[in-house]
Amino acid sequence: MHHLRAQSKRLRFAWAVAFLLMASLVMTACGDTATPTAPATSATTTNNTSATTSAATSAAAATTVAAATSGHPGIYKEAWYGPDPVTLDPQASQPPGFTTKYMYGNLYVGLTDYDEKANVIPGLAKEWKASPDSKVWTFSLNPAAKFSSGRQVTAADVAYTYERSIDPKLKNPQALAAVGDIAGANEKFAGKAENISGLKVIDPATIEFTLTLPTPFFPSKLAITNAYILDKDIVESGPKWWETKSAGAGPFQLGEWQHNQKIVMTPNPGWYGPKVKLTRVEYIMVGDQTNRLNTFESGQTDAHWSLLTAEIDRISKDKGELGKTLVVVPEALGYTFGLSMNSAGYEPFKDVKVRKAVSMALDAAAINDTAFNGAGIQATGIVSNGMPGFKPNQTKLKYDAAAAKQLLKEAGFEDGSKMPELTLTQVGSGPDVAGFIQFAQEALKTNLGMNVKIQVVDQAQFVGLLRQGKVAAWLNLMIASYPDPYAVLSNFSSKSPFNYYGYNNAEVDGLLFKALGTQDNAARYAIYQDIETKLLDDAAMMPVMWGKLSYLKRPYVSGYRVNALGIMPFTQIEVK
Repeated sequence: MHHLRAQSKRLRFAWAVAFLLMASLVMTACGDTATPTAPATSATTTNNTSATTSAATSAAAATTVAAATSGHPGIYKEAWYGPDPVTLDPQASQPPGFTTKYMYGNLYVGLTDYDEKANVIPGLAKEWKASPDSKVWTFSLNPAAKFSSGRQVTAADVAYTYERSIDPKLKNPQALAAVGDIAGANEKFAGKAENISGLKVIDPATIEFTLTLPTPFFPSKLAITNAYILDKDIVESGPKWWETKSAGAGPFQLGEWQHNQKIVMTPNPGWYGPKVKLTRVEYIMVGDQTNRLNTFESGQTDAHWSLLTAEIDRISKDKGELGKTLVVVPEALGYTFGLSMNSAGYEPFKDVKVRKAVSMALDAAAINDTAFNGAGIQATGIVSNGMPGFKPNQTKLKYDAAAAKQLLKEAGFEDGSKMPELTLTQVGSGPDVAGFIQFAQEALKTNLGMNVKIQVVDQAQFVGLLRQGKVAAWLNLMIASYPDPYAVLSNFSSKSPFNYYGYNNAEVDGLLFKALGTQDNAARYAIYQDIETKLLDDAAMMPVMWGKLSYLKRPYVSGYRVNALGIMPFTQIEVK
């Protein structure tokens, strides 16, 4: 349903922060929450970035950065952020820690798409309409849309794609984020039905969806990864079709794949949109996060969008040519970092005064300046300022240690040291997540006298504990993978299977349901704002930071596009 696909996204923090700062994650669910994690080597690698950059590398970078032309016009080069992708099938489950979302966005497209303001625009569908109750949606396809094979996209391809996406054989629960609203989709995913009952091909150019509940933002969900439309002929041509062929109708197609070396994309000759300006895109495989930045600094790549907070801090202080390549987008992404508190995992959290006290004992500004090196935007609410429906200055609980201590007293805890010990769960050992957890531990001890211990677990352990309701407090990365506040706020519904906070408010539940029946965007956004106010008044979570996109770009590269969901397809990039 409409929920935040919580920690199951399983990102390593080494690039989850990178996605947070540049953008995501990735995200292939209605709304996702990814707990940032990192391998044990991340702290060492990140802290030594400056020291390991040789004088020769710096000199090469300065020369390349200053160049007015690339020496390879029309060819865009970027370092991949991990080893070889396990698959280029957008409907296949991804392994922990890696995603190919940003490659998928160039190879594929859905019925809808997003513009720079994260507004929904036509994709493979030229238009759509909804019934008065927002439960029946009809989409008309663009007759100019063609797969990279040259075959025209039809409604049968759409139906095939959605039926396949939730085939139990694929075992990809994330697909339900895109098509789970369609009547019968959940039944098919559970193996209780052969087909999606709410999916109907009207004619080759028209497809109709009947939903289980009113969903005014349904078109938004059809632009996410698991809703990208596939060419049935290519998909069924072999078990690993994605290694040599493209099954998409996006602006690019797979050119070549030299495993563990590079992946090349070339323009899709059947692309129905404005002609792309690149003749070739090269993803260079470098193995790990640190090597990605090194390839840029040594002049091997043209742009670099995955930056750790320590790297941003170093480069922002660079007075030479490297510093001039840093681009900081002022609007936040659809990502919110915050402290999540679970009343089912820590008895005192059942009292709203305790949750408020904990929130007010933590200085968000100091956390951003220290633990996160100023890499993000201090959050003033759960919904970021890059999202539609954003309302400024929602957070009313400000840092006030004295007031926090008074709230504890009112909750019956005259002395915080007499409270049950609180466990802060840290996932992995990345410098950013560890810095936040350690900051929170010290602040709660100093300002409230609480006994706080840190529990370090890996991602698999964390997911298990979270689902059992045994995590008391943790650093949460909430990622909206479609641009509607419902993607984030619905995570606090008492009926959501991804409500890991023990939060239960009948009024919030009622407002969330009301929003589903409200087609007018302005009216729906007003409802969301009321929901957010109530969540913050109840200290359901403590927002700390919004994701901010920071990336490096050489002067001869133009046309880089971003929105609240992150890096957009390379349709307008030009390399001179």
